[in-house]
Amino acid sequence: MKLYNDDLDKRINACLKAERIPFKTTKEEAWNKVYSRLQKADVIQMDTGANTRPWLRLSVAASFIIAVMFAGIALIGNKQITGGSGITQVELPDGSEVLLQEKSSIAFNEITWAFDREVELTRGKAFFKVEEGKKFTVETDRGEVEVLGTSFEVDLSSGGLRVACKTGKVRVRDQQNEIDLLPGDLITIAEKNAEIGKVAPESIDSWTRGDFNFENIKVSEVLDIVASQKGYSIEFLSQDDLLYTGQFNMQQPVEEILEIICLPVNLKYELHPTENKITITKN
Repeated sequence: MKLYNDDLDKRINACLKAERIPFKTTKEEAWNKVYSRLQKADVIQMDTGANTRPWLRLSVAASFIIAVMFAGIALIGNKQITGGSGITQVELPDGSEVLLQEKSSIAFNEITWAFDREVELTRGKAFFKVEEGKKFTVETDRGEVEVLGTSFEVDLSSGGLRVACKTGKVRVRDQQNEIDLLPGDLITIAEKNAEIGKVAPESIDSWTRGDFNFENIKVSEVLDIVASQKGYSIEFLSQDDLLYTGQFNMQQPVEEILEIICLPVNLKYELHPTENKITITKN
């Protein structure tokens, strides 16, 4: 049974957004923020005589209680998750799923989730499988992604915002752009520029299975990914700005992966297992 109508639902959601404390706020910062809001509130001068209306006092008290209550809810329900080594799987309160790349981070509020399905991607790269329902939003410092039920990738690892749609429909919005993506569409937003491209839908989440596909990517960036995934430090001694196109799976031995990367661009590698170190030089 539905206990409230759509209009009430919208009103509650508006209150939650107005009083929401940022995901990364500390407890002390949160309460200071609530206090500052109360300090800025209009003061109602009340007649202390016999004709004073009791509801005015009740209204002021209720406003104070509501402000503190919503701030407390937003603070208590905040949850932050950072991916460990490999792929980290996160199940959201509605059954939606997030796959986090290593060291990537998301945050969401478990208590307000029923009113507003909102996730913040604070760092790295994530693939989302969203259950159908109300609007689902992924917030980033570069823009937001909005869907109803679909699967898509959001990537902040290159410094900009990259969104690729695998199934359904995705809406990407920032200060300059609002673009709808269909399966196989991708958008890259860097600074004030937005580029639309195409990608094979089945390749969008290939990294979640250990498959990595690269097209004209700097060799140094590819090696950084290998180093992170395999637990090595890599010393890249070539100063050439080489580009790599190819694919491999992280389940392959590190020697095979290095062969796949180095041979096409005329590089050679030396593995130092005891130091967990790899040296890359020109051939």
